[in-house]
Amino acid sequence: KNIHGHIKNRPRSIIEHIHRTNYNINTKKPKVDGICDVCGHELIQRKDDNAEAFKVRLDAYAKQTFPIAEHYAKQNVLGKVDALQSIEEVFADIKKILLEAK
Repeated sequence: KNIHGHIKNRPRSIIEHIHRTNYNINTKKPKVDGICDVCGHELIQRKDDNAEAFKVRLDAYAKQTFPIAEHYAKQNVLGKVDALQSIEEVFADIKKILLEAK
């Protein structure tokens, strides 16, 4: 099932367990399938990075988090941040929202 276009691409992340190099099976594949480009070790995948686990997390968000966000949005006190930006940009946006809330 494709919920909001998200589950279709699961599982997605694989990592090298010693130095934590991250790969993504859709956007940052290792040169050799299943092998770390940096050190040659075998890559591992998180046990909870699969379509079923993602569906459980997405359902929990829909039932538990979204109603809270919707409540505060109706009161005009919910700040929105684009988390796909760089860490520095996300931090700057959060800081701006908090300073404006004073």
